[in-house]
Amino acid sequence: MNTTNSVKQAECPHCHSIFSVSEEEIALALGAVRCGECMKIFNASYHLIDVPHTIPISTAEKELESMILAANLANTSNKKANIPLPLITIPTLQEPAEKVDFLSNSTNVDASEIDTEEIIEKAKTKKMAAPFIAGLFFLLIAISVAGWLFVNQAPPIAYTFTDVRLTSSSGNSKKIDVYFKISNVTEQTLPLPNLTIQLLNLSSQPVSSEVVMAVDLKPTFSELAASASHEMQASVDRPTIFVQGAHIEVHLNNTKL
Repeated sequence: MNTTNSVKQAECPHCHSIFSVSEEEIALALGAVRCGECMKIFNASYHLIDVPHTIPISTAEKELESMILAANLANTSNKKANIPLPLITIPTLQEPAEKVDFLSNSTNVDASEIDTEEIIEKAKTKKMAAPFIAGLFFLLIAISVAGWLFVNQAPPIAYTFTDVRLTSSSGNSKKIDVYFKISNVTEQTLPLPNLTIQLLNLSSQPVSSEVVMAVDLKPTFSELAASASHEMQASVDRPTIFVQGAHIEVHLNNTKL
């Protein structure tokens, strides 16, 4: 009998059973033991209770208890490794004993009263109307684009204006004489056009614009031959600021001044 081994008492935290355990048994598995009543494992070193005296224990009993504890720990490890997943039962929705047709109850329309031929005819009408509406839509877009291009198209180039220069009018201090060369760049004879003359400041920005009619140019001719050029002169009003150049172009009836 070994009477030197210190024996302690531990209380199971699950079922509160009390049993004896030695220090060697506590140190064998770092305090892990299995309760003999509820078979649950807990750490005996955290659930020791005081004992008034030391209970002698033999070496054979100590070895037997150690073997039992080690076997129980190994069995617990195997069970933890192969723990099956709990089965979860998903409740199924039960169909009501009496089915309710909400559509029929809300509209109160008898299926026998529905005219099938009328529905088919309406569907055909919608199918025929859809391409027609789409075609009309694209036609309107094409007409709008064509009209915009026609209104905003640039006029064909028939005349060019070069050698533009300005001089003060000798007869009137409120006028400026504009000299330029007009050229017919087409292969046909063209009438002398009306002109729009813009006076430009030092930054080449227009500061005034004036329409000069063809008859006011006082030419000795009324037509310009194909590929021909001619020197011309026009008088326009002098602006209040200094000007250093002029821009000349053919005047169109819809030109906004």
